[in-house]
Amino acid sequence: MKFLEKLPSCDQHSSNLKHIISEDIDFHIARNDEYSNIHDFLEEEAMELGNFINLRYSRRPNLTESYLESLQIPGLITDKKNNFFGVVSVMSVYRNGEERKIYYTSDLRISKRAGIRVRINFRKMYLNILRQIDADCFTVVLKENQKAINALTKNKNDLFYHPVHEYVSNSILVLPILRFVGNSLNNIVIKQKRDFDYEIAKKSNSSFSHGTSDSDTYFVLERDGETVGSFSISRPKNRSLKVEAKSKSMQMWIKLANIIFSHNYDKKIPWVYLTSFIISDDLDKSECMEAILSFLLKSGFINSGEIFLFCHDKKIEIKPKTFGPNFLTEGIFYKVSLNKHCEKFENSVYLNPICL
Repeated sequence: MKFLEKLPSCDQHSSNLKHIISEDIDFHIARNDEYSNIHDFLEEEAMELGNFINLRYSRRPNLTESYLESLQIPGLITDKKNNFFGVVSVMSVYRNGEERKIYYTSDLRISKRAGIRVRINFRKMYLNILRQIDADCFTVVLKENQKAINALTKNKNDLFYHPVHEYVSNSILVLPILRFVGNSLNNIVIKQKRDFDYEIAKKSNSSFSHGTSDSDTYFVLERDGETVGSFSISRPKNRSLKVEAKSKSMQMWIKLANIIFSHNYDKKIPWVYLTSFIISDDLDKSECMEAILSFLLKSGFINSGEIFLFCHDKKIEIKPKTFGPNFLTEGIFYKVSLNKHCEKFENSVYLNPICL
C-alpha cells in the first residue's frame, strides 16, 4: 500500500510507543501470545442497534492486519491481565492539500474487571503519549458514547477533545430492486477506472481527507468524457460484524434473510465499504448514490444481501431510495490535544469509513 510507504513499520512504531510508556508498569505493547485474549476481549462488548439487534465486532483472523487494511500502522497497548486495550496508530492523510502524518487513537476498552488503578493510570499514560508524539492526534467517538469523553475531561484543564467534524454512517441492505433505481443522472456514465488528477484536485481543497488502498476497486462518473465524480469500494478481510437478535421476531427475520440471501448474518455480516466518494458540486449526491448502487449491483461488484456502508458530512443530506432497511449512526471526529485552542475544519472533509 503506497499510502503506508512513508510511515514507520509496525515494529518501529511499537518500539517508539514502548519507549514512551516504559515508565508506567501497568501497560505494555501487546505480545503475540496475548492476541487471542485481546480478540476475546474485543468481542465481549456488543453495540446496540436500536431495540432489535446487537452488533458484535471482531478483528479476527489477524489483529495487526485488520489495522493495516485500515491504512493504520498500529501500536497495540494492553495491561498485565488484558483487561485494558487501546490502539495508537500512525497514519498518512491529506490536510489542506498536503500529505501529512497523524496519530489516531481507537478501540479503547477497559473491562469492568479492571481495577481503579488501571483507569487512573490510563489517563496519565494518554497524556504522556500526547506530550511526546510528533504530530496531531485524532479520534472518533459515536454520538451515543459522548459520556466517555466526560470521564477523561470533566473538571480537567490538561486534555481537550476538539470536535472538528460531524458525520453520518449509513449501512444499507442491498436488495435486488436496486437494479432498477438510479436512472435519473442524464448524460452520466460510470466506468471502472481511477482518475488520480481528479482526486488530487478535490483533495487539495479539503481540510482533511483519508487515503484509499491500491487494492480498492475504483470508478469514475463521466459526462461528455470529463470526470465529474469518483468513488471506490472495498471488502475488508480481517474484521467482521455479526448480528445478535434481541427478540424472537428478529431471530425469525435473520433466519429468513439467511435463507433468502444465502448468508449467515449471525456469523458474519457481508460488508462492502464505500472508501471514497468525491462528487462535483453541481450533482445531486442522493441521485448519484442511487446510480452507484444500481450500477454496482447490475455489474456484479456488489451482491443482493450484502451491507453497503458509506459515510458523509452530517451537514450534507444523502438519502438514496433503497426500498429496504438502512441503519444510521452519527459520529464526531475529534482532534485530541493538550492545547485549549484548535483550528476548525473550514473546507470539505473526505472520510474513509474503513479508517474509522
